[in-house]
Amino acid sequence: MSGLLGAHLNAIDSASSFQPLVSFRPNGAILSKDMSNSSALLRYAALPRETVCTENFTPWTKLLPCGTAAGLGELFEAESLYDCDYHSLGLHFTPHCLDDGCGQVGVRLSLTLTVVFPPPVTSNPSILEWSLKSLFHRPLTSACPLAFSSTVTVETNSIDGVQVSLSQTPSLTGTVEVAGRRRDRAVFDLHSLTNSTTSKPLPPLSVSSSSWAYHIMPEQPELLVSRHLVGSGHDWGGLATEITNSAPHTVEVLYLEMVPWFFRLYLHTLSVSQATVLSQHYVPAKDRRRAHMLELRLSLPPLSTSYLSLQFRRAHLKWTEHKPDAHHGFYINSAVITTVLSECPNCTSLAAQDQDLAVLRLYSEPLLVSLPTPDFSMPYNVICFVCTVIAIAFGSVFNLTTRTLQPAAAAKEKLLTRILRRIGVLSKQKSD
Repeated sequence: MSGLLGAHLNAIDSASSFQPLVSFRPNGAILSKDMSNSSALLRYAALPRETVCTENFTPWTKLLPCGTAAGLGELFEAESLYDCDYHSLGLHFTPHCLDDGCGQVGVRLSLTLTVVFPPPVTSNPSILEWSLKSLFHRPLTSACPLAFSSTVTVETNSIDGVQVSLSQTPSLTGTVEVAGRRRDRAVFDLHSLTNSTTSKPLPPLSVSSSSWAYHIMPEQPELLVSRHLVGSGHDWGGLATEITNSAPHTVEVLYLEMVPWFFRLYLHTLSVSQATVLSQHYVPAKDRRRAHMLELRLSLPPLSTSYLSLQFRRAHLKWTEHKPDAHHGFYINSAVITTVLSECPNCTSLAAQDQDLAVLRLYSEPLLVSLPTPDFSMPYNVICFVCTVIAIAFGSVFNLTTRTLQPAAAAKEKLLTRILRRIGVLSKQKSD
């Protein structure tokens, strides 16, 4: 998987993964009914240092039936996808029953791509109009012939009371209920809109609404989580988390925290304010073998902001355990908030098809913490200094211990030297 997707998945080991108790549940076909609600077959890990980029997106598109040559894959252009406000790639392997009795179990692969574009800006601010080509900078010209079904679903619910109009007649319209709210949707079947015997492109699909106003302040979500570091220096520190419940009723959430083993957590410093702790599960870390895991079941009062704080102490790593960019620091995984909302205004109609989408999971910001780092240049300086001293001392000692001192013998003078010396003596005698 690491080589296929260009990700650093081989860095996941027992020290960076754990078994959550209640925050996550196994999905797909479970052979034993006793294991359906057990986390014994499930492990959770995160790589906060990894960022999704084109080296992950390109092999991801090759797993599609037609790649980027036909179908919805034609819209996937890295330049437009990475210019949006938010994007996320997903690769899900799930055990799947091949027959009604689940006698044979296979593996189902699901690819997900989530993209959030900003509202398009038009010459008339009161009119909102967008199309697939304006968002992805590419037209949708054909359906994938290898795909059993290829559809585009557009939710036609009113935006702030303003009706939405479509440029084409959808293949199917319907209404589904998601989290207590009705969702009107229009489904366009790409196979029926195109003919495999012709090469004509699909008609452009655009969505527009009139009398629409841009919001300066966006609507606050029902749940909001934020986390930051407290403390200074390279010894003591702390984690501070804020959870805001803007709903007019009490909300129960599951709070999951995983901290690497080289941060010494002190559980007695755990402080929870403006919230009620219904249950608590903590697994301490083991050096170089297991990370800290903390799971809390919290009851959040309506229209309130709850605060969680926990102190830790930094440990000293061996110099071989530091990353090549040791001064960059180490990451603490995002905290995970899991809940089921009674109302979900941001949920799409796809949540009615997939039960997992009805469960809301919020991820806080990962934290970058600096650890005490050794002077990596010191071995180099010591080696250079010692080698220089040894070279100077060795040369002198070697000469004194190996050379034999003997009196120098009188060398015979050359003929030219004797002649010149003789001429000098004669000239001196004449002058006298």
